[in-house]
Amino acid sequence: MRASKVCSNTEPEKHLNILKSSLSFREFTHKKGDVFLLKTTKNKFTTTLYKKSTFEIVFITAIFILSFFFMSGLCYSDGQHQRELLFSDRNDYFMDYFNPMKYISEANPYNNTYLSLGEKVYPPLAYMILYPFSKLFDYVTKLPSQGRADQLGIMSLVFILAISSVVYGALLYELKNGRKVIRWLTVSALFLSGVYIFSLERANIIILSAILLTFFLLFYNSHNKVLREISLIALALAAALKIFPALFGLILLYDKRYKDVCKLVIYGLIAVFLPFIFFKGGFENVPYLIRNMRANSQNYTDRGFQYRFGFIPISILFSGLKHISVEFSVNLGKLISISYLIITIIASFSLYKRWKTILMLTCALVSTPLNSGFYCGLYLFAPIVLFLNDDQHESGDWFYMIFMILALNPYQVSIANSSISGVISNIAVLLIYTRLCFEGISAIKYRIMNRNDKLIYS
Repeated sequence: MRASKVCSNTEPEKHLNILKSSLSFREFTHKKGDVFLLKTTKNKFTTTLYKKSTFEIVFITAIFILSFFFMSGLCYSDGQHQRELLFSDRNDYFMDYFNPMKYISEANPYNNTYLSLGEKVYPPLAYMILYPFSKLFDYVTKLPSQGRADQLGIMSLVFILAISSVVYGALLYELKNGRKVIRWLTVSALFLSGVYIFSLERANIIILSAILLTFFLLFYNSHNKVLREISLIALALAAALKIFPALFGLILLYDKRYKDVCKLVIYGLIAVFLPFIFFKGGFENVPYLIRNMRANSQNYTDRGFQYRFGFIPISILFSGLKHISVEFSVNLGKLISISYLIITIIASFSLYKRWKTILMLTCALVSTPLNSGFYCGLYLFAPIVLFLNDDQHESGDWFYMIFMILALNPYQVSIANSSISGVISNIAVLLIYTRLCFEGISAIKYRIMNRNDKLIYS
């Protein structure tokens, strides 16, 4: 599958796909009817392009092979090898679902006395969704682990995971273009990834947030006004569940859809604050939630580096070096995270392709929170699909392909009886994020220096 060379200096319409790849998402959305002018020092446009199918086949094949080795390692070792992908505490499986059942069982989650207050950090909408399921078992007087052992308790979890997986898979399938078999294989590859397997084991409600965010990305530009409006509500709900998806409101801001931005803010405020009225104390719980979030940050910020995303886990790796304290490492990680977030807000609109803008926002979503669990990688699925949708890939896109595969890799590589695959996944996401930041800064710099040109080229 060799790359093809495309050169032209007189037929811009013939190479419209090349022109698209050189425009920022916002520019192409609003100027696609214009006549564009190509300018280079040699007065010609030359690039190396790869077929879309090449990247699809490589991605699907790589993930399937890695998942095969992962499953083989489990099966031929009686489950002893490769299980490092799962949570380290073997008695804590599914507890991101069952612990909140205990917290919400008395409709007073932010002051529940089971475990520390720093564990009760879900926004109220999440607890409101889980509340009906807490009535399937006596979580008030019994432990969450007992609910996990109960027939109805485990069936409620299976029901939620099954429905969530079907809906998420259907949305990703709809987001993917091309032949049906490729669309199904792409979704299957994503569901065989280490991120998805880990997410199932934790049973975290983040999968609902990922579903809602994917719905937004699928329909926010729809010609159907109803779907477009529902997509705004979906993004508001996603942010109400996990806060940081609110970053994707920037897409509407970049496109100058100010009316939609205002509606999104209204939907978001309603989704965040209205559910408080369902709990004991109502809006008096707002300061309790903030208190618990601060406690959570203190409890988890410096807690290891395995299967966490962000700069803080990487900076903690260096805390063992001489004269470098954990506190300094954590503060350094926070500083880098904030710096990257600022660059994202300023520069993501200047990236050349739609998938790059969305991928950069997703990297910020995954890397910025102080405690970003491995299941946050679910947010990466949609931008990966959009990446694979690109009709023509440049040579530089192999960088993104390789590190996307490493980020999703389920196969566990161990050194000194300790898996390093989680660290590799985090580094892969951060390298993608770093390159996108450099591309965004370069695009802004070029835009300033050549602000009279209609076309930005790379």
